[in-house]
Amino acid sequence: MAAAEDEYERDDLLAEVGAEYIRADMDDEYLQVQRERVGNHPDAAVMWLSLAHALSGRPDGAAEALDAAARAVDISRSVGALLRYSLCCQARVARATGNREVFERALSDLLADAENYRKEDSGFFGDFVKDLPEGFCSRELVAAYKRLLPENDI
Repeated sequence: MAAAEDEYERDDLLAEVGAEYIRADMDDEYLQVQRERVGNHPDAAVMWLSLAHALSGRPDGAAEALDAAARAVDISRSVGALLRYSLCCQARVARATGNREVFERALSDLLADAENYRKEDSGFFGDFVKDLPEGFCSRELVAAYKRLLPENDI
């Protein structure tokens, strides 16, 4: 890739290239871009989350996807930012990879964090608790999480 003036400009270019790869169904190339972004910014939770997402849809990517999502959660906890966002993404990755244990832990962590406010964080998302496979997660845990959601996201 052509030289960019600074690391942030380069990352912006990589993000654009990655988006083009997705539109062109070039999954291997998209994954390579996400790996490069993580390599360039190994302390950025969002980079690990993008890598986790890219891996979660691959038949051979489940273990690495779960590891990448866990890394993002650890980074978010250590810097005190984007923890809720990272946990929601971890839940999505766990669902996509069929990992009930990680999914339930992410929901439990989201519930435990519900009262905390961070300037740099997200709200709660309902997409990953909709239409769960029967028995994938405790009904009580899902019901408790759904109580955190805005009415239009249930």
